[in-house]
Amino acid sequence: MRHTVKAAVLKGDAVCKDLLAVFLYDTKPIYFLTSATSQLYWMKKERQVYDPKRKKTFKIPFYRLNIIDFHNNNMGNVDLANQLRNVYRYDSSWYRNYKWWWAIWWWAFQLLLTNSYVLYCKYHKMMDSKKSIKSL
Repeated sequence: MRHTVKAAVLKGDAVCKDLLAVFLYDTKPIYFLTSATSQLYWMKKERQVYDPKRKKTFKIPFYRLNIIDFHNNNMGNVDLANQLRNVYRYDSSWYRNYKWWWAIWWWAFQLLLTNSYVLYCKYHKMMDSKKSIKSL
């Protein structure tokens, strides 16, 4: 399978120094806009794959762009909060019958609850306290 990759670096701008824009098409389009790195290269990685015929796992090599690996390892609290909000969201199709601003209100309320939980866990981890709520 061939991957399509297009990249451009914005240099010399006073506000955005070495801004890297990347377009990658694998099974669907992926876009990156980053200033974390100005270099783009393929990294050789290995993945465990299960073979049902042999009934065991083995490692296969694959290639990944360095900025994708950097993002996956350093995504930070914004992606963590979005992931938690999507997993534990409790709004369903019932709010679709209300006004348009209800969707925005529920999003903000769930974001508030999720960020409160993240701060709660970080505070108790920083204070080395043992609380009954599961830590992140």
